[in-house]
Amino acid sequence: MAVIFLLGAFISYLNSNLLCTMVFGTLAVYFLGLMSGVMDEGIAYLTIFAGVLFFLEALIAYKVQPIRVLPILLIFTALGFWVLGAAFLPDVASDAINTAYGVLFLIVTIIAMYLGSAVALFLSEGKEVLPLLMKK
Repeated sequence: MAVIFLLGAFISYLNSNLLCTMVFGTLAVYFLGLMSGVMDEGIAYLTIFAGVLFFLEALIAYKVQPIRVLPILLIFTALGFWVLGAAFLPDVASDAINTAYGVLFLIVTIIAMYLGSAVALFLSEGKEVLPLLMKK
């Protein structure tokens, strides 16, 4: 899994898509960390660190991307990773935390599907069919 994200980051870098490089690179580092044998609380801290990186990417995307739905997606992703990281901590883990990160990642999935559909319709029609919250 990590190799696929690493390959995606490399191809995005070659295409000069730096935001996509950051997202794929974050996921590659996260999955490489999981595959390297991180155990117990290390998984929690690795997951929380990935959430911090996604939050920084959301701030960068808010500043440079004309589409405002993308930072919203990245903020929900960061929140999901933070809550998922808390679920790996033995003192915090509970069914409520499991439900919370499940709901957050469901929201991430819905926003990602919406964003992909809206961008595809925008590119095919040449105008905003679904709102992308474009910066004027």
